[in-house]
Amino acid sequence: MAPATAVNAEYKEICKFSKVSISLPSANDKFAKIIDEHQIELPNGSTITVPRHIRRGYFVGKELVTVNYFVNPETSPATKILADITVVEKNDHHREKTSLVLDVRLSSSEDKRADYVLKMGGPNNGNTENNFLVPGTNEYLRFSEIPRN
Repeated sequence: MAPATAVNAEYKEICKFSKVSISLPSANDKFAKIIDEHQIELPNGSTITVPRHIRRGYFVGKELVTVNYFVNPETSPATKILADITVVEKNDHHREKTSLVLDVRLSSSEDKRADYVLKMGGPNNGNTENNFLVPGTNEYLRFSEIPRN
């Protein structure tokens, strides 16, 4: 593995959602890229290893939200999965910009019914605990609860 790449950014975990229904990018998605395992050195001097994953950016308004799919890249593309999603705030000191990153991992729950669906963009739906304003926009990432009968 190559030496760690120094990044001039800080990452802060905001919230986690379990059992979210989400689709993987399609195989011919020109905005999705497989990223090999690598290390990054944070401004505090610590080094972390980032496993191999699929990275895709989505524009919400005019801002980019990065989604890291920590799943086997050979998983059938465009497959709907049940995932645990961590919402991360990235403060990029080099660009002097704050953005949101979503880290997606397969859910380990034995109950395979989704509790949430992720919707990117649009207005706040009134549930402030499950809505995250995309910095630089008036639009939100919304984790909408799926009603149970």
